[in-house]
Order: sequence, then structure tokens, then C-alpha cells
Amino acid sequence: MQQLTLDVAPLAQPSLRNFVEGGNGMALSALRSLLEGSGMERRLCLWGGPGSGKSHLLRACADAASGLFVACKEHAVALPSDASAALLALDDIDGLGADEQVALFNLVNRWSNAENAGALLMSCSRPPAAAGLRADLATRVAQGLVLEVAALTDADKAAALQAHANERGIELSADVMHYLLTHMPRDLRALIAVLDGLDRFSLQTHRPITVPLLREVLQTPRSTGGGV
Repeated sequence: MQQLTLDVAPLAQPSLRNFVEGGNGMALSALRSLLEGSGMERRLCLWGGPGSGKSHLLRACADAASGLFVACKEHAVALPSDASAALLALDDIDGLGADEQVALFNLVNRWSNAENAGALLMSCSRPPAAAGLRADLATRVAQGLVLEVAALTDADKAAALQAHANERGIELSADVMHYLLTHMPRDLRALIAVLDGLDRFSLQTHRPITVPLLREVLQTPRSTGGGV
């Protein structure tokens, strides 16, 4: 029997345009104002749980402003020493250690006092006061605009997947949609990448996208172009 593989292309680069809004209209509006320089607030903290999309938004803003993105959960995080970046995006600041939180506190102070400082974006998994940050750092972070990024509901994801399928001319049944939402990664960008891979596989094998085909493919090793 021929071995089946699902060729999943690299995920699309994060942008505000490919972020599915869901219930996050206020956060998107604030970020657009920040990027355009049309708002008064130049410091913003987004909070939300895993899969909410806050990392997507920070990466998108850093790219759009030719700024700097720092993943604070990574080991040996190097925070910038000055406020020279056009936009600094610090993702998952609640992942910083004690010494790094002191460094971030000092950085936020320098950023606040610098005459021509760029925008400062931060994210954490819970509101600053409840995120396990040092009390002085939590207070500094909360002095800027703090907004929740709510995770997409299954209905939001289904609507986004259906819209993508319609755009690509993919026949997507309710059964296939349900299978994708219950057996695949919950991140929407990953779901769309899987759907695109299934579309390519379907065209190559001249077989429609069905639940049996999905099961058959997903039981075999997956070939990825960039990971999910």
C-alpha cells in the first residue's frame, strides 16, 4: 500500500490582516492606532491564554513597524538596554525570571522617560496584577493600556476555515470541519495550514476531502515544510 504523507506548508507570516478578529475588535483597533501613531497611548499590554493569538499580534506589529520581537519564555533572554527601537514587542513577560523582571522594570522606566521612544508592546497570560510579576513591575505594566485577547470560539474558527475553503475552492463538509476542530491543533493558523495540505493531497491523489481520507492521512508520518 502506498505510504500517505500530508505536506503542510510553512505557516503564513503573522499580520494584522490575517488575524481573525473574533471578539477582539478593541485590541485590533488599539494596535492599528499604535502603528499609525494616531493614538495617545504608546504602551500596551495584551493578556490571554494559550492559543488566544497574542503572540501573533505582537509579531505582526513588530514586523509592520520594523521593530524588535523578544520571546521572553526562551532561555537567556536579552532585553534591549535602551528605547531606540521603533517598536519593542516583549511576548510572555510572565515567563521572565526574577533578575530579568528587574531588568524589564528598569527598561520600562527608561522607555517612559525617553523623549523619542517608540511603541512598547508586552503580553502575559493573565492580567498584570495576577500574572506572577514583581509588584513594582506589574504596576508599571498596568499604567499603560491593558487589553484581553480572547481565544477564538469553535464557531469563529469554523467560519474562518469555511471562508478560507471558499476562497480556495475547497469542498469542506460539516463532518470534515468537525474532525479538524476536534482532532487537530487548536491554533487557527495551524488548522489553515493543515487544510491547505489536505487540498494539495486531494488534488494529487484525485480523492475528495472526506473524514476517512483525513483519518488515513493522519495515521501516517506527516511531511512538513515548516511545522504546525
